[in-house]
Amino acid sequence: MSTQYSIEDWESITKHFKTLFHGMGEVNQNEETIRFSSLKPNVTTSISINKDGSFDASMPLHGIGGIIENVIFTENSVQLTGESLNYTYRIPPEILNKRK
Repeated sequence: MSTQYSIEDWESITKHFKTLFHGMGEVNQNEETIRFSSLKPNVTTSISINKDGSFDASMPLHGIGGIIENVIFTENSVQLTGESLNYTYRIPPEILNKRK
């Protein structure tokens, strides 16, 4: 099952983001940005979504950024879509096992 939010629904995005990544690493939030970063010794990964629709994500061997219009959450991923962008950030199984 998935839940989709427009980037304008910032409050719902940040609430869902914090719930999704709870216990799996470090989640930081301010008025403009929410970010997840894994903790050592786990696989190094991060995803950051900004209120203006910009984002960046990194996994071993790749990184990506862009402008999005929608955020779609599933149980183990965050899909970011925009005019010419469709990126899915999949939470590594090693980190999913840490979910509280």
